[in-house]
Amino acid sequence: QKNGHIGVAPILSPRITKRNTEVIKVTLDNNEELICTPDHLFMLRDGSYLQAKDLDSSMSLMPLRKKTSQLGGRITISGYEMVLNPQNHKWVFTHLLADNYNLENNVYLSEDGSHKHHQDFNKLNNNPDNIIRMTPTDHLDLHRSHANKTLHTPETIAKCNAIKKTEAYREKISATIKNNYGQMLSEKAKKQWSDPEYKEFMLQKYMAFFNQNKEFRIRILNTINEAQKQYWAKPENRAKQAEKVKEYFTTHPELKAILAEKAKTEWQDAELLNWRREKTKEQWNQDFRAKRKVAYNQVYLNTGLSFAKKVLEKNGQVDLYNQERSSLPKRNPNLVKMETLISRFFNGKKEEFVEAVANFNHKIKSIECVGFMDVYDVTVEHYQNFATDSCFVHNTMDQNPLIASACDIFSDEATTKNDMGNILTVHSENGNIKQILENLYYDILNIEFNLWSWTRNLVKYGDFYLKLYTSPEYGIYNVEPLSAYNVTRVENSDLNNKQY
Repeated sequence: QKNGHIGVAPILSPRITKRNTEVIKVTLDNNEELICTPDHLFMLRDGSYLQAKDLDSSMSLMPLRKKTSQLGGRITISGYEMVLNPQNHKWVFTHLLADNYNLENNVYLSEDGSHKHHQDFNKLNNNPDNIIRMTPTDHLDLHRSHANKTLHTPETIAKCNAIKKTEAYREKISATIKNNYGQMLSEKAKKQWSDPEYKEFMLQKYMAFFNQNKEFRIRILNTINEAQKQYWAKPENRAKQAEKVKEYFTTHPELKAILAEKAKTEWQDAELLNWRREKTKEQWNQDFRAKRKVAYNQVYLNTGLSFAKKVLEKNGQVDLYNQERSSLPKRNPNLVKMETLISRFFNGKKEEFVEAVANFNHKIKSIECVGFMDVYDVTVEHYQNFATDSCFVHNTMDQNPLIASACDIFSDEATTKNDMGNILTVHSENGNIKQILENLYYDILNIEFNLWSWTRNLVKYGDFYLKLYTSPEYGIYNVEPLSAYNVTRVENSDLNNKQY
């Protein structure tokens, strides 16, 4: 997530992105192998991204660590999956992450109960739709009533997993994916985007959608903001900019004198000095001090763990941490003593500190070319990254030009205007019906503006829903787009109509 904590989110739009393209194999220090395109972005330990082809054995990857809970200490339930939160290096139950997702998306309320229950009684199925909240009493009663039952036995799970590994199942999935129009859409998109008029038309469409859609605009601006943060977080980019500034002032020495004189004038202005003093007081309020303390602690923690991991790799143990720290040629104010790390962040427990050091990152074992193959991707909206079994990689639905162009083309063709300048024409011998429907489509639904984005979302996600606001007197008077992920299919809910 943007705050650095681990979370859960829906995996959307699994899709083929390139056919018969060059791929490489990245092998991690735990021997996990990942096959990807050379330009696929991997998340580094500091949250920035780097293309797979540029990775080397000296770099640290953001790790995904998992374990099964065991009784002991604060852990009172066993057999549940836990993941390591890379932000604070603490273990958290995966089903609690699913519960947080449900609360944030208003699936239920915290007042519904303090206990989190796996509806299918499989405590390793942590999909958010399998988690509900119950009161302690109701939860206990439910488990009592199902003490001799199970909805998902280990045998059933093993059978399903075995089916998914069969050649027939893989061929079926492969055939489904291949039934697309990738080559045709690619050629059509190239031809369209070579037309300056088409480019200008699409730019106007995009800007209109950008200016009218607040949620989309905020998401794009946040993405740009995160991108620039990641860019400036890299030392090489800051060094490059510093060289540009240095070169500029070298070729324009007169500016140094001008700026120096301006600064002297400002610092002699009593009114300006008083204004700055008051602004500083306003800034250093309790909230600012608290946030500053959290930020500094995060720096101390990550700096210390990063250094401790290097000590561990060099010496095979962390006990030489302080000795290695003292021998550094230049003192690092952010690198505190090992005792301080253990006391401040691990409740004085050295074993937790040692575990956090061991799990701090993943390293690259090897990178090799493995030929050509079709490659795939998924989308995780708002976060632009997802976890493999060991690390995190980047994703985005519209980053791939083929996918984005395909969505645009379908939307363009679905909303093409006829010779009369209309997207949709109503034909009816009844003038009253014709007028009502034209009013519905053009005035209430406003298809001239909305249909393009609605169509694009339908193509992008496979489903699209509109909530209709109706009244007996006026019929449909308003509509509201609904996310496909907030719509649930209900069957057999009418006892009098089994077909409903």
